[in-house]
Parts: sequence; C-alpha cells; structure tokens
Amino acid sequence: MIQGCERLFEANLTEPIHFASSWGEAFVFSQCHPGREPNQDSCLCLDFGAEGLLLAVADGMGGHRHGEVASRMTLEAVEEKVQTALDEERGMRAGVIDGFESAQERVSALGSGAGTTLVVATIDQEGVRSFHTGDSMALLLGGRGLIKHQTLDHSPTAYALHAGLIETSELLSHPDRHVLLSAIGHPGLQIDVKPAVPLAVQDTLLLASDGLTDNLTTDEIVGLATRGSAAEAIAALAARSRACMLAADESGKADDLSLVLFRPSQAS
Repeated sequence: MIQGCERLFEANLTEPIHFASSWGEAFVFSQCHPGREPNQDSCLCLDFGAEGLLLAVADGMGGHRHGEVASRMTLEAVEEKVQTALDEERGMRAGVIDGFESAQERVSALGSGAGTTLVVATIDQEGVRSFHTGDSMALLLGGRGLIKHQTLDHSPTAYALHAGLIETSELLSHPDRHVLLSAIGHPGLQIDVKPAVPLAVQDTLLLASDGLTDNLTTDEIVGLATRGSAAEAIAALAARSRACMLAADESGKADDLSLVLFRPSQAS
C-alpha cells in the first residue's frame, strides 16, 4: 500500500519539493531546459511503508513531445509493476525489473523512436539497491564524501573512463559524451541491477538526470551533495548546474535537470 507519493511530469520548479517518508527525507527538483519547453524528465517517489521506499528519475528523448511521453509512461509502468509485485509478495526488486520490461514494451509500441533513460533506487532493510539503463545516475555518498556506490553510464565514454582509456578531465567535452548504448524504447535494452548497499544515517543518496552530470564533475557533485542540510544540498546542486548551463563562455550544456536527494532517518 502506497503511504506517500510524489510524481513530477513536465515540471518546471523554482525550488525543491520536500518528500517525507518512513525511511527518511527526500527533496525532489525538476526544471526544464533554459531555452526549451516542455521538460522531458520525470521523477517519482513512492513510500511503501515497511516494504520500502522507491525513488526514480527518467530522462526522455525524442522530439514532438515524445520524450516526455516516454519518461512518464516509463515511471507509470514501474509504479504499477512494483505495486503488483508487493501485492503478490514478490518484493520490490522483482517489481522494478518487471517495470523496466513493461516500460520497454510500452515505449517501443509508440513507434515514434522515442526513448528514455531510467534510474531507480529502492531503500529497505537491506539498504540501497540501484537499477538503471542509460546515463541517469545514482550516487551513494558517505558522510565525508566517500563514494559508496555509483552507477556506470551505458555510454562509450563512461566505459572508456572506467577502463582508464580517457581522463576524467576529458569527459565533459568529449565528442561522444552523449552517445548511449542502452535506453528504454531502444533495441537491446540493458538493465544493470546492483547488490544492496547498507545505509548509514550520515549517508546521502542522489539520483540525477544528465543535466547534472553534463555540467558538474563528480568531485563538484560530491562536495555540494554532502554539504549542509538535504534542502541546502539539493538547492546548491540545482543552482550550480543552472549557472553552468547559462555560462557566457558556453562551458556548460543546457538541458532539463532533475534531482532526487535522500538522507535516511535510520541505518539499515
């Protein structure tokens, strides 16, 4: 049974929304491209009480309003399938995977060439588990900024960086930075499912579309995400990303921006 929810579709917020749950507090922010509407990103927060908490960000792709349709349809599929799996006592993990597969069928059936990235994080007694396809990110940080978990984008540049073939300093300006190898709605869907990582009370979990990672380095993200309260941290991330997008030297990349920042109320 859903005890609390926040659904953001085509949102253009000026400040984050607070989402209180039985597992801790989250703040959600979604804002459209500085020079283009509508926002193709979608966000979802679902509190299932003792069963757990689900957080998700989807970054739609495709013109003529198809990107926002794909991202919304995808999060609706995840919500539906997770609720069904919990009703059948199969757990959130099974429901999320069912949601990815259902979203793949629904978005592909649009026949428009639209697609969307998807990152989902579940929080329960085992800790945090991430699921993703594409380049929307999940990042789990310790209280001193230690990276405890980070998703690996499904992109040639992310794989090259991981293999040591390119340097971090090359990443934001690399010509293939935006090439994706997997996304909902595209053939050959790849779903990465990671083992649960235990949560400590000082941890910070961040989900983000590439409006964040195309404008800030990982070091910048870590520094801002772990500084101050959860409300202060997400506001700082949003403000810094927007400033980079609007920079006169065009060093940033204008895009839709969506963030979900969570801090637990107890350890798992």
